[in-house]
Amino acid sequence: MKKYAFIKIRSNHAIIDQIIKILAHTFPDYQLDVIDIKDILRNKIFYVFINLFHVIKIYGFSTIFESKSVIYNRFFGTPYMYHVISRLLDSHIAKGYAFTIQDCSLFNGKQRDIPNFVYTDHTVLANKNYPSYDEKRDLLAESWINLERNIYSEASMVFTRSEAIRNSVINDYSCDPSNVECVYFAPFITTRSGVVNAEKYKRKKILFVGIEWERKGGPQLVEAFKQVLEVIPDASLVVVGCAPTILLPNVEVIGLVDKEYLPLYYENASVFCLPTQREPFGIVFIEAMSYSLPVIGTNIGALPEFIHDGINGYKVNTGDVDRLSALLIELLSDPIKCEQLGKMGYGIYHEKFTLEGVSSLLNHHISRFIV
Repeated sequence: MKKYAFIKIRSNHAIIDQIIKILAHTFPDYQLDVIDIKDILRNKIFYVFINLFHVIKIYGFSTIFESKSVIYNRFFGTPYMYHVISRLLDSHIAKGYAFTIQDCSLFNGKQRDIPNFVYTDHTVLANKNYPSYDEKRDLLAESWINLERNIYSEASMVFTRSEAIRNSVINDYSCDPSNVECVYFAPFITTRSGVVNAEKYKRKKILFVGIEWERKGGPQLVEAFKQVLEVIPDASLVVVGCAPTILLPNVEVIGLVDKEYLPLYYENASVFCLPTQREPFGIVFIEAMSYSLPVIGTNIGALPEFIHDGINGYKVNTGDVDRLSALLIELLSDPIKCEQLGKMGYGIYHEKFTLEGVSSLLNHHISRFIV
């Protein structure tokens, strides 16, 4: 049987599970091998300790006091680790693979003459586009960015989840536009019919789904919800994915749940709201749209590509609590409008973000490079 490899650097991550599902659907006649870089490094702990020296040398000792995401990116954002991973992968990539495809662009999966594809939702230089951009915090070293450029240029093709990141790969890294394609992403759901119970729009229930409360704009949503309660005292807010302390009435904090339980919350909500401060893509918005929910997000990352004001939801500037509360009040007060926006959102989901649609695009482009 023909086979290929998916090389991943993230472990125990729902997105990785979904990518594997997409790939299996795309090439059902191929054997899919999964290569986990972290598993490889666990057996090469010597390299890990040496790399810690390089992290401190390049980014400073203060790195250990940064957020987990910053520490993670800096750990893999050293030229030393880049070259270590490339050498280690050489012994794990079988010569018989038809191709390899890698998750994100924190390493280079290209080996020998085997076609390699990059599937990413972000670039380092795309961080410059966020309102909260901080060069010292958000950028990796120039020596790493030069290597990141190699990852894209050496790939047979680069696949992105949004046009915003496609533009970054092309413009920020001087890549050939014909080798960079936006194929989008299919969320963790099965194809849906779009038929919903219109009664849910009358429940005045706001849904927030996110693991990182601060980054996803949770505190701003709470401030906006205070204003909502002054006008609509029976409105409610449901928080899924994290467990912040919120001292307000009508708030239900669910915390982390298994993904199979997420449909229960989407099906019972009236409006989806995530005033995120930093967002490479925003899968939860697509999930919400698949359940015909109107969505409220922010003017960052890929969100303007699929949130269209007055069509399927609204966008606000990050930190604009007054505008956020006004939109929530408007939607919770008008269930008919919620239903109309929700139906349009479902149409956008069905057009671009289904498993079948993403698989078709990947198959079309990858098939040109394999026998």
